[in-house]
Amino acid sequence: ALQALTPGGTYSVTVEVQVYGFYYPGKDCNILVPGGAPIVPLTRAVVDTDNVMGEFKAVAYPNPYGESFALNLISNSTSPVSVAIYDMAGRLLETREFNYEKLASQKLGERYPSGVYSIIVNQDEETQTIRVVKK
Repeated sequence: ALQALTPGGTYSVTVEVQVYGFYYPGKDCNILVPGGAPIVPLTRAVVDTDNVMGEFKAVAYPNPYGESFALNLISNSTSPVSVAIYDMAGRLLETREFNYEKLASQKLGERYPSGVYSIIVNQDEETQTIRVVKK
């Protein structure tokens, strides 16, 4: 079951097309759910280009993968990281929590059949969704 949408929340959606067994993602679309407080654009001066404030980026590798994949997280925080893995039908397959320092050494997705999976990475107030393909 999918979770209820939060009023005023913003969600990123990517539609994928399967052609001859290969998945091709379309353009990411951000969807704003009506309700909640109005969104005010955040503007700030860049002080140091080497360390972007609030930088948060998760990458799965290798992708597509054969046996297992790992996650690399760029973050200014060392808080614990939670990972939720969903199949393409939206079914939650597993949730796990890792120490930030140990995340990159974790092998994930070993027991999954071939297919496309959504990985939701959370740390503090940051969230990112990644698509991974098991060959």
